Parts: sequence; structure tokens; C-alpha cells
Amino acid sequence: MTDVLENLNYLHGKPAVSAKFKASNQDFVVNEVLGFEFAGEGEHLMLRIRKNGENTSFVANELAKVCGVKSKDIGWAGLKDRHAVTEQWLSVHLPKKNVPDFSAFLAQYPSIEIVATDWHNKKLRPGDLTGNEFAIRLTEVSDVEALKARLALVCDSGVPNYFGQQRFGHDGNNVSEAKRWGRDNVRTRNQNKRSLYLSAARSWIFNHIVSERLQQDCFNTELTGDILDETG
Repeated sequence: MTDVLENLNYLHGKPAVSAKFKASNQDFVVNEVLGFEFAGEGEHLMLRIRKNGENTSFVANELAKVCGVKSKDIGWAGLKDRHAVTEQWLSVHLPKKNVPDFSAFLAQYPSIEIVATDWHNKKLRPGDLTGNEFAIRLTEVSDVEALKARLALVCDSGVPNYFGQQRFGHDGNNVSEAKRWGRDNVRTRNQNKRSLYLSAARSWIFNHIVSERLQQDCFNTELTGDILDETG
């Protein structure tokens, strides 16, 4: 598998400690935080889904079948990793509020749970979240003390938030597809794939800009064109 970070610069030097990352789904737990309250009424059924080893698109498509709606009637704030245990909200447009019986669906997919429900007056859109909380467990760490020392450096001075393998796909395939679009003017009707490829292209550009700023020793320096948070 191609290491997408292999040729990028590191703020604290290239890592020397090795460990197993996501040896099991339970080693990578994600909890979505929307940051706002639901209206408690409206045409959109909100489902808090906990899933183990399932990606967002798959769950959304299966929910659409159960609810008797089209896939486009399912909304989410962000895509979550498949190889993980994740919690997130999905919205289902049900104008007549005909809530289906989910028992057969949940029995068919024991890896999926509905942990909470509510109603809202708007469909969830990508980006409608404050962020995600992560609980990450590393196993078979080669040097625990060295890892602790590096984590202390990260806590003190931060770390470049590079996009990793998940964003770029197996062997960077998502970036390759995005490049093919730009070079050959190739298009796809699949909206999810289109969004995925464009996101990969933006992330690839972001990574290389951050790496170049590290190379020029201006990672924490304000440059012309930077967008700053005035409250920070």
C-alpha cells in the first residue's frame, strides 16, 4: 500500500516508533458532534446510528430501502471510516412521518444500531457538524516512552493535520481519478464518487502546501492570503 505521507515533511522529524493502528475496529472509535439542537418537529427523521465495520454510504442506502425513499432523501453531516466503531446522525426525509419498523433491518445487520431518534426541519448536509471525537488505541508499540515524549511535543507545539490514506483511497486511487478528470475531462454521474474524488484532490493540494510551509520554516507564521480566526 502506498504511504501518502512518505515524501512529506514532519514538524518533529520522521517518526521512529512503530505500532499497529486499527488492528481491530474497536481500536478506532469516532463520535460525531453536530453542535446544535434539533427542532423536535419537521419532516426529517433523525437517526443516531452506531455502526461497527460499515461505512456511511452503505448504511444510508440500506436505510433508504427500509424507509421506502430514494438515497438522495438520506442526509449526513460527514462520511465515517468503515474500519471503525462510529456514531453519527443520519436524516431521512419522511413528509408523512410514516416511520417504518426497523426491527428486521437491525436483525439483518447486527453491526448497526439505532441509539437515538428525533425530528428536525432540515436535511443534514455535509459539513453540518462541529467535529468528531476520537478514541484511538495503538497496539504493539515498539517504544512506549519515545511515543510519550513525541506526544508531549505535539501537545506543546501542535502537529500538521495531514490528510491520510482514508481520504485518498487504496494506493491513492481517488487522487488518480481526480487527476484523470482534470487531464481527460472525464466525468461520472455518481454524485458520491464525484464528491469523493474532488475532496481527495483538495486534500492532496492541502498536504503539499503544508509540507512546503514546513520546508520553508513558516508553518506557524501568518502569510499573505491566510484566513485567520479572529477569536483565536
